Amino acid sequence: MLRTLICTLMLTIAPLAIAQDQSPQRFGDILVYYSAFNSSYVSPEVAANVGLERGPDQGVLNIAVQRETSEGPEPVDARVTGTVTTLLEQKNELDFIRVEEDQALYFVTNYSAPVRTVLRFQVNVQPEEGGPVHTLNFQKEFFPDE
Repeated sequence: MLRTLICTLMLTIAPLAIAQDQSPQRFGDILVYYSAFNSSYVSPEVAANVGLERGPDQGVLNIAVQRETSEGPEPVDARVTGTVTTLLEQKNELDFIRVEEDQALYFVTNYSAPVRTVLRFQVNVQPEEGGPVHTLNFQKEFFPDE
């Protein structure tokens, strides 16, 4: 059951990432994919099972880390931390949830914004313990659900 719900979450997120036309951020052989979207795109069942909140002012940030190998990309377990900052410089820590399903590995978290605004994200990814920390910076306009 949980496997089906997680798969549904990932199937929901994948088209959104493609629709945003975002290429992964590359750090040597490490690829970091990211997608930020409204929580209404996640079904209530999937959100509850993964530990995400849904609501008109809730967004979801999805991060996937992969390593390019000669056999193709492989998921990488990483330490993922970050912050989201509003235009008024209100900064909030992001608390990522690790989601593993078969050969897929994702990190998801909620963020909130009560009004339409541009949010700045800073995500730190450390693929190996004691290894370098790679920083991903991007911004996204958030539209609360009505």
